[in-house]
Amino acid sequence: CSSDLNAFERCNILESIKFHESSKLTFIGDYAFATCEKLKSIMIPKGITTIGEGAFSYCDKLQTVSFHKDINLKEIRNKTFKDCGLLNTKLPQSLEKIGKHAFSCDHSSSKITRITIPKNVKIIDDFAFHNADSIRSIIFENNSKLEKIGDFAFSECYKLTDIIIPKSVREIGEYCFVYDTELSSVTFEEGSLLTSIAGNAFNGCDKLNKPPKIPSSVLELNCLTINSRIYYDENYNKLNENNLPNISIDDDD
Repeated sequence: CSSDLNAFERCNILESIKFHESSKLTFIGDYAFATCEKLKSIMIPKGITTIGEGAFSYCDKLQTVSFHKDINLKEIRNKTFKDCGLLNTKLPQSLEKIGKHAFSCDHSSSKITRITIPKNVKIIDDFAFHNADSIRSIIFENNSKLEKIGDFAFSECYKLTDIIIPKSVREIGEYCFVYDTELSSVTFEEGSLLTSIAGNAFNGCDKLNKPPKIPSSVLELNCLTINSRIYYDENYNKLNENNLPNISIDDDD
């Protein structure tokens, strides 16, 4: 059973969505509830395995999304909750991928202050939380399996103050944390498997006065730029093997 493409798009009298406990629904189609301007809450039933692209996008009054505790949803697809006014949501434990622009906010103001990334998530794709400007805290569950944080994934999260990158992460995309102006602490878990930090990942982080301690596992460092200052980690014998410039850490201030 499915909810078809654009099924309730622009249904401007819809305020809440509830499904029967024995719902057989397995699929919510692309843009099924997009631009429902009065929608405030929804409970996603247990049987849902797929939520289509942009399914709840531009529902700027949508405050609460609840997932059934036994849901087997593997992916939040591109733009699923883009430009929603979410106050809170608890992502399901089954989740493995957060798609492009899944929670980004370009035309409305995010209200989520804290997001917990379940341990089974392996990919946070490009722009996933771009301009989610109320987020103060991003928590990765213990024993995280996260491998990739995409380009601009947490860019312009203006209130984010600190982050601990799980040791499982192997790749951080370009401009990943760009213009996170309150970010003052970045920590990589001990035993990090990180191999690549793309260009300008921390540029515009005004309160990050000194570079984070880069794990020795990093093989590719495409210019770690913080406030227009360029840094490389202290172990640049290894970095030179990749023809990177011989630039030391600037410890001024």
